[in-house]
Amino acid sequence: MRIFRLRAPYFSMVQSGRKTVEGRLNKPDLHNLKVGERIRFQRENEVKHFVDVRVISLRQYPTFREMLKREGLNRCLPDVKTVEEGVQIYHSFPSYRENEMLYGALAIGIHPIKLGEKA
Repeated sequence: MRIFRLRAPYFSMVQSGRKTVEGRLNKPDLHNLKVGERIRFQRENEVKHFVDVRVISLRQYPTFREMLKREGLNRCLPDVKTVEEGVQIYHSFPSYRENEMLYGALAIGIHPIKLGEKA
């Protein structure tokens, strides 16, 4: 199972089911990610806090701006008001601004797995 770390506000949004698309740089290590695969999100710096999700879709985009427009701001970053603000959030993550043109963006559609639910 892959493990991704999330900052606290985004972790809570995934856990509650409000955030249904996780945006990442489309780096080669994600090219073999498959629909149906299980991912564990850990809250940044707190490995005991995690939520498991199922990948329900995968879509590639040339930029985070395009991803936010096509996937919907509310699905990617529920509390953000504008696409420009959303782009600034993604660009604030280490290496995202510098590598966006090289890798593009990957929109990972996710659904939380409830306790007792088969992955």
